Amino acid sequence: MGLGALFLAVNEDFAPDINYLSGQNSFLSTQTLAHLSVLKSVSSHELLGVTAQYGLISSDASYGAIGVQYQHYFEPKGSHTFYLPLSLAYSQTDVDSYYSSTDTTYFPGGGMLYPTDVQGRRTFSAVETNLGLGILRALKNDKSVSLEWVLFRQFGTSKEHELQPEPQSNFQLSGLKFLLTVGF
Repeated sequence: MGLGALFLAVNEDFAPDINYLSGQNSFLSTQTLAHLSVLKSVSSHELLGVTAQYGLISSDASYGAIGVQYQHYFEPKGSHTFYLPLSLAYSQTDVDSYYSSTDTTYFPGGGMLYPTDVQGRRTFSAVETNLGLGILRALKNDKSVSLEWVLFRQFGTSKEHELQPEPQSNFQLSGLKFLLTVGF
């Protein structure tokens, strides 16, 4: 169980069309991440189990994932050891996107605004692959503290947009996670 930081690279690759003049092409979202894993030893150097992660604090995106995790441990060096965490997860990410639409907004008294700025939330469900490097320090009473650096990439299974008609884009998510966990 632990906390971490999620750096989510959102590559929207927006394409203008008859309804939307411009939009974001990419941005970076940062989140505080809650992490929970239940792992069981399958050999002296391997653990296997389930993992869940949830983004706690962010202004422009929400994130959640659940999946299976494998960890391979290298030979211990004193009270610490390095390991490779690998996982495959189902994730759901909601991202706020901003566009300029071809609509004209009229104001009472004769004012108008063209183009009109609109915001929409996109929900992206994906299969997520994670590959990282961790270092674990053994503590007393079978407890441990570990630090992980994890690269991830999401491969979309479905996406929905609350704006209709939906803006044209090739939406991709990837990023980096830093996790500090306590094992017991």
